[in-house]
Amino acid sequence: MITINYDNQDNRDYIVIAKGDVESPDNVQYFVDMDNADGNTSDGAHTFNELYHHRTILFSVIVREYHFLAWKSKKHNDGTMYDGYFIVGIDTPRGQATYHCEMKYWDLFDCKEKKKAPKWDGHTPEQAIARISQLDRQEAIEYYLKRTGNLSDALHYMIDDNSVVVESHE
Repeated sequence: MITINYDNQDNRDYIVIAKGDVESPDNVQYFVDMDNADGNTSDGAHTFNELYHHRTILFSVIVREYHFLAWKSKKHNDGTMYDGYFIVGIDTPRGQATYHCEMKYWDLFDCKEKKKAPKWDGHTPEQAIARISQLDRQEAIEYYLKRTGNLSDALHYMIDDNSVVVESHE
C-alpha cells in the first residue's frame, strides 16, 4: 500500500490501479480506499475473495504433491490463531512456505495435522513464493530422507513418482 496525495487532504492509504507509473496522475485508473475495502473489492478483473480462493486452491494442489513435507494446524507455534483461519505450510529444502487459509478449506489440504505449527522461520511472502517456485520433486524426496531417515517412505514416494526405475536382467 502507498499513500498518494494528489491534493488529498485526508492522507489515507489506497491501492492505486494504474497503467504505468503510479506517480503520474494521468496513468491512474482508480483508487481503492483501504478503509472501505473488503473481499468484494476488485482490481478491475478479480475480487480479493476470488484471488484468495484461487491461491488457496493452487496451494492445496502443491501441498498434495509434496504432502510428505506439508502440514496444517489450527494454532500457531505460540498457541494463537486468527479467528476462522488455520495455517498450512511446506517445509521446503530452502525453508518454510506458509499461508493462512479460511477454515472452510481445512479438508482440502490432505497433509499431516499438527497441534501447533512449527516455529515461523521469519520468511517473507516473497521468500515463500520463491521457495515454492523452486520446489523439485527429487530434491524434496532427498530432503525428506535426510530429515527423517525414513528410507522406506522415501522410496515409496520415488516409486509413486516413477523416479526409480527397476530393471530386470533375465
